[in-house]
Amino acid sequence: MISAIIVNYHCVSLTLRAVESILNEKQDVEIWVVDNSVDSSQARQLKQLLPSKVNLIINEYNNGFAQACNQAYQVSRGELILLLNPDAYLVSGCLTVLKRALLSDHKIAAVSPQ
Repeated sequence: MISAIIVNYHCVSLTLRAVESILNEKQDVEIWVVDNSVDSSQARQLKQLLPSKVNLIINEYNNGFAQACNQAYQVSRGELILLLNPDAYLVSGCLTVLKRALLSDHKIAAVSPQ
């Protein structure tokens, strides 16, 4: 399984597009969205608009990108982790290519698309 982590900071529409691009991939993926916006309207929108299978962590304060990623990582179940910025999205087949490259050699610890 792949655990995908997206940190939202005042960009609900971009976060939703990123989530949708992950859901469109034909992979076993769990998705974590961490909201660092410290804005109840952002949290409310995410709660209403994210599909129920997406896990949502709402922070009371902005603890930074790295800490937000670590929060989701600590509760994720995937053997592989995808960190996806909310202003990025996956093109069709992207996860398959990345996963294949990552698993092709035990010396490879991380991969990144162009």
